[in-house]
Amino acid sequence: MRQIFLKPAAGLRVPDPATGEPLPATGARVTPSAYWSRRLADADVLTATPPKAQKGPKA
Repeated sequence: MRQIFLKPAAGLRVPDPATGEPLPATGARVTPSAYWSRRLADADVLTATPPKAQKGPKA
């Protein structure tokens, strides 16, 4: 299923209903739902770009 990457707005703790844990300050991929649509509309979370995966040194 399609996912979006969201970050909580500065200074907010936003619970993830799927895990019960707060959304990490660095952001996380979540499945779009009515809950996340409301959080976006209220500016509790922001759409963000996921960090690029760092590649390790080549062997």
